[in-house]
Amino acid sequence: MGRRSDARQRIVDSALSLMNERGYTGVVVEDIMRSANVGKSSFYHFFPSKDALGEEVMKEYGRRWVDEILEESFGPQHEPLDRPFIFVQRLAKRIKEQDPIEGFWPASHAATSDVATESMRSQAHEVFLLAEQRFSAAFQEAIAEHDLMPNANPTALGKACVAYIHGLMMLCRAEQSPDPMQELGPLVARLWEPFLA
Repeated sequence: MGRRSDARQRIVDSALSLMNERGYTGVVVEDIMRSANVGKSSFYHFFPSKDALGEEVMKEYGRRWVDEILEESFGPQHEPLDRPFIFVQRLAKRIKEQDPIEGFWPASHAATSDVATESMRSQAHEVFLLAEQRFSAAFQEAIAEHDLMPNANPTALGKACVAYIHGLMMLCRAEQSPDPMQELGPLVARLWEPFLA
């Protein structure tokens, strides 16, 4: 077994990877313990239940989502209307690399699953909300810079973009391919095209 000092993080990382691959219900505690190379007592020392671990997985997902996808895509160094495209490119790249956790999959599962706890659903909602806020802020900035007309609704556009990209993520998952995101992701621009100044 590994050092106890990193056992908790190994459990979270293993759960995150396995749940991304199989979904929350497709993973049992024994799978996580085996993958993390920890014993039952170590697992239950840190997490009283699989649900408690699921809640921590969603928190970790949110942290990584912000650090690795949102902050990099929506940074001020990028023009406001370029940010959604950078976001799509990063997602397509992550899917192609089959990197665990990237994309909306854990959040999608928690948001729609009957077995998810209220805390997990709340964490999932926060992930979607953060993405919507970044998109909305980019559109607000584009309005201020006169790239979008003043009658554009940044909040509605942000929600629409996240919904569209979420749908593409589900399609990528169903097809086990990054192709839908690579091919259809750039069409997200059609959502704000009517408001171009």
